[in-house]
Amino acid sequence: MKREEIAEGRILLSQKLEQFAPQVIAFNGKGTFENFAQRACKLGLQKGVLLWRAGFCAAVNQRTERRTGRAPKLSYFRQLAKLLSKLPK
Repeated sequence: MKREEIAEGRILLSQKLEQFAPQVIAFNGKGTFENFAQRACKLGLQKGVLLWRAGFCAAVNQRTERRTGRAPKLSYFRQLAKLLSKLPK
């Protein structure tokens, strides 16, 4: 993906987030979040904002999943489900 496309996508997503004001945003992929936020991150709930990111989506990371099992990936989705269950309906 070209830098111009990433920059355009960042602007469009920012506009949608402002328009719809979601309580939680889920990014599936570390690179996706880092391109949007323009900063490095760790897996899980991001500090200071209700922003969730689950890892292990790229084909290259499937080797890790085969080696470690699905437990790490499932733990992120369980934490996300727990966070979502606490939000007002």
